[in-house]
Amino acid sequence: MSKNKIFILLLFIIFNIFGLNIYANNNENTESLQKANQLYSEKSYEQAIIIYSKILESDYESAALYYNLANSYYRLNELSQSIYYYEKAKMLAPDDEDIKYNSKIAELMVYNKPTPIPQIGIVKFYDNFINSQNINTWSWLSLALFALAISFAVWFVIAKTSRTKKISFTFGAISLFFSIIAFTFMHKQYSFIYSAKKAVIFSEKTEVKSSPDQNSTILFEVFEGYKVTIADDSGEWYKIILEDGKQGWIAKDELRIL
Repeated sequence: MSKNKIFILLLFIIFNIFGLNIYANNNENTESLQKANQLYSEKSYEQAIIIYSKILESDYESAALYYNLANSYYRLNELSQSIYYYEKAKMLAPDDEDIKYNSKIAELMVYNKPTPIPQIGIVKFYDNFINSQNINTWSWLSLALFALAISFAVWFVIAKTSRTKKISFTFGAISLFFSIIAFTFMHKQYSFIYSAKKAVIFSEKTEVKSSPDQNSTILFEVFEGYKVTIADDSGEWYKIILEDGKQGWIAKDELRIL
């Protein structure tokens, strides 16, 4: 047997083994999800959480998995855990109405929850418009419009009359412009969800300091379930920003990064 045939045979065997492993893992995760969902429906929330957590340990994730895990923790009144996993679910499915609704219900239980800084009307409209579609929708729209712009460019090149060239150039420019707009919206939404480090406070109550030092001045207190943004870190401390704009330093073991 030639070296090329041996190489092709080895590749075939490797890909088949890899494919079988993926299939086996997916099949196993599907069966585990069904079992966990059954336990949840039977109100055996602790057992359901154990199985959901094991699925996560296999490097499998989905919005549905995080959502079910959040619901289980919510039923057990474990506030920080439920909010954490609702946020994880929203990162994968930001436009899912059930996830957003249950997340809001959980946040009603947060003690002394900070009031978010109100947005200016036009800024709020802009953000709401961007968030009306998910990242995938904006990316596909951008690609489709870019492909359309290229088609008009080709039409412009092969056109024989000035009128046809003018039409193809105009529509090509418009398609390219809106392709860039859609790409900008996709990038902004991606940055909002993934770039800024978000976290959830897990301690029932903890103090926020003026500097990364245990002996520094206490600025204010934060409570279980607070959603914060990580602005900086120093040693065992994070600088956090609350939804109402307050800032300060907190020990890293008091929160969990999303």
